[in-house]
Amino acid sequence: MLPSTKAIRTFLTRREETRIMLLLLLLAVLLFAFQYFTLEKFASIPPGTGLATPQEWVHFLRGRIGLSWYDALIPLAMITVFGSVVSLEIRGRAAVV
Repeated sequence: MLPSTKAIRTFLTRREETRIMLLLLLLAVLLFAFQYFTLEKFASIPPGTGLATPQEWVHFLRGRIGLSWYDALIPLAMITVFGSVVSLEIRGRAAVV
């Protein structure tokens, strides 16, 4: 016997909800890591530091802060996870309606 359309929609909705929950958990972990590993390094910059151009900002950061490869990887991963959540939400709404 073939499953009903309602059963298929319920299964797809639950599977997508699980994916979204896991992605949101991953996003929370990434935000935590970003706050305590990357943003902590910016505490050495005095408040109100005025820099005219992005080139001055990059030069100032390279001289003051030792950013590593994971300092670039964490924000990239956050953007990717966020995009995945948005994509699943849009796709899920289109599939259920």
